Amino acid sequence: MSEKYTTLESPPNDDPRILTSDVYLAAYLLTQDCRLAEVLRNERHRVSFVVEGEGADRLRRNYKSGPVYVNVRFFREKLLSLRRLMDGKQRSASCPTPPSLPLSQAALVPSMVEGSPMQLSRA
Repeated sequence: MSEKYTTLESPPNDDPRILTSDVYLAAYLLTQDCRLAEVLRNERHRVSFVVEGEGADRLRRNYKSGPVYVNVRFFREKLLSLRRLMDGKQRSASCPTPPSLPLSQAALVPSMVEGSPMQLSRA
């Protein structure tokens, strides 16, 4: 196999370490009490995750063979943390911050929609 991909020898069935480039599998494993041991990058900036934990290989087989069930909020949290590691920064950091108005230049005015909260606008 070419050196452009990070590879490991196929581990024995009971090996608690798994190498994967599947970010969703890695997030699933992290929701199942496995831990992220390492993040590997190659010269082409491809990312692989080394995840370890008791029963990791069994969990991977379950993931590959059919439906698995997770707490969606916990899965989302793990997925976002893996993506941050992949990007090397906060994902929301790339969004521009809207300018804020000093309170001396802002005034509260009623919203145009009945029952909505007040809005800030320039005085």
